[in-house]
Amino acid sequence: MLHLAFSPSVSQERLNSVLKGWDLNQEDIKCRTIAFNLAKTHPEISFPEKYLKTLQDIKLSCRERYLMILSHFLKIIKVLDSKGIDYLLLKGGAMRVYRPDFSRWTADIDILVPEERYKEAQETIESIGYIPFKSIHSTGFKDPATRQAFVDIHRFVGIGTVKAKILNEDLVRRSISLPFSSLTVRVPAPEDMVFISLVNFWKNVMERTSDNSVANLCFDLKFLKEYNGALNWEIIRSEAIATDTVEAVYIAKKILSEVLPDFFPTKFIEGDIDPYKLAKLISRMCYTRDSVRVLRQFNLSEAFKNLGSLSKYFLYRCKFFVVKRFHLILP
Repeated sequence: MLHLAFSPSVSQERLNSVLKGWDLNQEDIKCRTIAFNLAKTHPEISFPEKYLKTLQDIKLSCRERYLMILSHFLKIIKVLDSKGIDYLLLKGGAMRVYRPDFSRWTADIDILVPEERYKEAQETIESIGYIPFKSIHSTGFKDPATRQAFVDIHRFVGIGTVKAKILNEDLVRRSISLPFSSLTVRVPAPEDMVFISLVNFWKNVMERTSDNSVANLCFDLKFLKEYNGALNWEIIRSEAIATDTVEAVYIAKKILSEVLPDFFPTKFIEGDIDPYKLAKLISRMCYTRDSVRVLRQFNLSEAFKNLGSLSKYFLYRCKFFVVKRFHLILP
């Protein structure tokens, strides 16, 4: 399905071949969303009748989730507007603005507020009943009735480096205004959207990225490239250099090129790579993904299940601290 979705040549014969011996009805929501968007973007092909209800249901499910989130977003934005706090939509919420007709599963809506007004924004949203849960760069807000998180506010975009705040000024300066529901909102420029997506992808590769997540990301990247006819890759390169994420962007490029072979320029960031930094980053990524994914959450029961002893647990915790703090290459 991945290769078919991004193939330059989509035919009924290829779809039939993919579906042979494979039950779309048993796949998760992201995979069914890919199939729905494939059908929508290629009306010349048709899915078997037994899948039509599934495809329609996924459209309705995505819309229901979106409307649920939207109601909370509009409530929060109204109170931020009353305080004169500006905001910029990020990530999936921004893609919703770019492509309102494209079905996608939306977990929450992320917004960036000026850092000097971040605390005020937190207190304002809390004052209308939402329950905060905080991280270094953002605060998520849970609906007290359902305990679900629908909106996250950011003081900067978390991209895994100490230089992340450098992005804020350029994100706002290059942002564009687009209609969203009954509002006009500001979203990052396509180049900024691509840069954030690439760095977030590298972070997710260490944790939980699935084939379906990659596919949904690739739908977004392909659309952003076509939005203005082209991307200014020099902007993306300069952002990577300024935020010390060159090697992370390079890793993302190498992986995603397997799905989108014609998306990236042949050489747009390779000349800026520090080989030693790249080796350290790959070491940290592999070690985190293969050895300490579950340990990051201090989940003792899962740790014991995977490692078998308390001593191994603390050994891996110590090794992970060294990898994360000092970026050393460990065996």
